Amino acid sequence: MAPASDDTPYADLLAVSRRHREDHGCGAYPYDKGALLRGLAAGLAPARIVEVGTAIGYTSTCMADAAPGAGIDTIDFDPAHTELATANFDQYGVGDRVTAHCGDADDVLPTLEGGATTWLSSTALPRPRRSSAR
Repeated sequence: MAPASDDTPYADLLAVSRRHREDHGCGAYPYDKGALLRGLAAGLAPARIVEVGTAIGYTSTCMADAAPGAGIDTIDFDPAHTELATANFDQYGVGDRVTAHCGDADDVLPTLEGGATTWLSSTALPRPRRSSAR
């Protein structure tokens, strides 16, 4: 496992994310470019961010910290991820602006209120949809 060497205040959360992936055996992608996301979020200063692929909340936390005026909706199909992420958002002081939604992005995205999305960050690869026709 690579060391958590991200240039953000959240290297500890990145390390937890990597351990979670190993322990949980899930597809949570350990995106380790938090500094890049922070720079983009700070430079774009979006009012709204929608993320597909929450995992335990590392990327949302990085973006929320860098874009304090943004409301963030993050979506993950794994209830364990949304529960862990929500706890992490509260722990890192961004829980008032970040909402974790549990479900398939195709189902959750149409339910989000608030108009146009300024920025979409997808840190998860889309899962293929199964055809109902056999």
